[in-house]
Amino acid sequence: MKVINLILTLIFLSQFAFGQTSISLTENKAYVNRELPQSDKKFTFAILGDKTGGGEFNWPIFDKAVDEINLLQPDFVIMVGDLIQGYTEDPTFVKEMWEEFKSHAEKLDVPLYVLPGNHDISNKIMYDYWEENIGLRYYSFVHNNSLFILLNSEEYKKEKEGELGKKQLDFVQEQLEANKNVNHTFIFMHRPIWLKRDSKHGGYEEMQKVDSWIKNRKAMVFAGHLHNLIFNKINDKRYIILSATGGILTEKPMNELGYFHHYSIVTVDKDTSVIAYIKPGSILPENIATEKFTNDFNNTVKIDNKISVNENGVHLTSEVLLNNLVNRNVEYTISVNNNDNLSWKFNNNELSGNLKPNESVKHKLLSQNIVEHSIPFPSIECRVFTNGKLGDTKNMSFSPGNDETWSYPNQVQVLGGIPLGFKRKPSTEKDIKNSQITTEYDWNSEVEFISTQIDEGSLWQKVDAEKGIITLDNIFDHNDFAFAYVKFIINSDEDKNVLASMIPDNYTQVYLNEKLVLKGSPFKGVPSSPYMFIMDLKKGENIVLIKTANYYGNWIIDLKVSDPQKKLVFK
Repeated sequence: MKVINLILTLIFLSQFAFGQTSISLTENKAYVNRELPQSDKKFTFAILGDKTGGGEFNWPIFDKAVDEINLLQPDFVIMVGDLIQGYTEDPTFVKEMWEEFKSHAEKLDVPLYVLPGNHDISNKIMYDYWEENIGLRYYSFVHNNSLFILLNSEEYKKEKEGELGKKQLDFVQEQLEANKNVNHTFIFMHRPIWLKRDSKHGGYEEMQKVDSWIKNRKAMVFAGHLHNLIFNKINDKRYIILSATGGILTEKPMNELGYFHHYSIVTVDKDTSVIAYIKPGSILPENIATEKFTNDFNNTVKIDNKISVNENGVHLTSEVLLNNLVNRNVEYTISVNNNDNLSWKFNNNELSGNLKPNESVKHKLLSQNIVEHSIPFPSIECRVFTNGKLGDTKNMSFSPGNDETWSYPNQVQVLGGIPLGFKRKPSTEKDIKNSQITTEYDWNSEVEFISTQIDEGSLWQKVDAEKGIITLDNIFDHNDFAFAYVKFIINSDEDKNVLASMIPDNYTQVYLNEKLVLKGSPFKGVPSSPYMFIMDLKKGENIVLIKTANYYGNWIIDLKVSDPQKKLVFK
């Protein structure tokens, strides 16, 4: 009994001193618990990238990585955060997401160590769940005379200071001090806070301290979060941002850009550590996607598309700027995708050219149309090639500009938030057949449903819309998997057709004067560009009814209506 009490006392004192307990290999703190090999010889470990931030249905990619890791048999695996989708305050849904992750992760034959990402502890409920059910927020362990430090780049949510916070920084310094004679030091975190653009709470300055502490060590630093592989060296240390392993990702065929799903294998010997990124069918060297090449190539093409409206109709302007900053020749093609609307005629429909290093060129494409024939809008596509291979494709839709030709309501009425009847983002039609966000509801069905809500005690309430942006989060207390109605009136001085632009998060359907004018899709979520549609206004009052739904996270809609002569009155 005295021995047990002594052990408990030592554990308590270590937690008091460091804020978190340092893990030894015999304590079995891994999320997926397997026996670790004990050897001072060469060893390998694997790293898994983000699973979420979208990509809810990309489990086959994650599962394939797990299968291959089991074949490679590294000593253990580390995952750099964003294990679950998160961003919900529903404890039941949080538990379901963790159970789903566990069912896939437990297929590993080797230990898995995890650290939190922003999706994993996106609010207090999820933060508490992590501490109660997953484990430590940050910790370290030593394996084969190499030190591993797993950090929490979301610690500011709890400590309210820095990205890591003083306690965690002290922990890092203490672990480095206590392990001076290790062969290698590996540091992991979710957000790459050594980049100023991803450091919003002082993490950049914190990482400068960490960099000074590892100055004389053989060290590597890993992160995830960006879903884009980027290799860099800072003060002769490798700082690597890993791409996703099943998270949302638009893959690009050129490996040098770093947009591909992968997991990583690190092979460690006494004096060396080598990393390889693995995707089906190939193993790539660690510097395949250098920061400079990735940034330069990604900035080759800039497309600026704008819609403006005047008394003569709808005008489209596209400016395509190409600037070759990479040390090789590039070829490009620019084309107009009419989206089956042949009434759009541009001054140039097809362009192509070559650029030597440091050369640039600008192309301007113009077109105009009448409002009645403008839908659907075209898009502009630019394809860039190098060494005969397609490197990148940018396809840009047209959006309202920031000019005065657009108007919007400043106040609306809202009714909600009403439960959708499911707890997951729909993936097939059968998942929404009992939901109010199907497209089968006509005007009469909507009015009938609204009347039952009012009879049951729900009330319309007036809310402000800032420049056409209606933020429903605050009104309905960040309600997940719910829907609502937005209502207002447009008073027109004459019968006329006007363009409307709608950006929803996540779903919207619009009725005008009892007719459906924008049909919602429950599968898309947040659109990459605005939904553009025509409103056939009559003289006098026009009733607009918008149905909107939220899955999880933000809940807003952004509405604009073409009004170049400023004759529309919203109320």
